[in-house]
Amino acid sequence: MEEVRTSPFHRTRDTGRLAFGDITVDPGLLSIENAGGPAGRLDHLRGLLSNPVTGAGNRVLVSHRGNLLFAAGIHLAAAEAAVFRPDGAAGFTLIGRVAAEDW
Repeated sequence: MEEVRTSPFHRTRDTGRLAFGDITVDPGLLSIENAGGPAGRLDHLRGLLSNPVTGAGNRVLVSHRGNLLFAAGIHLAAAEAAVFRPDGAAGFTLIGRVAAEDW
């Protein structure tokens, strides 16, 4: 992985570290249901989904289902993952889902 970003919540940081090793804690991935509301968080998430990483690898985001629902209209089950292709200015495209039992 080129980049692994997590919400500041302990459970998201733990998931990121256990699954991928090094992480970057990103306050912009904090749940929109927490103090302060979505104030820019949805645009931040859309930007991360739309813009490719600068290196050769992939970007992993460990965040909260509500953020993805409001940013992209995609409802994930608990522990389900979504895979996106960044399309730059055109946005992003959902290319797959991974159910919890398939991890």
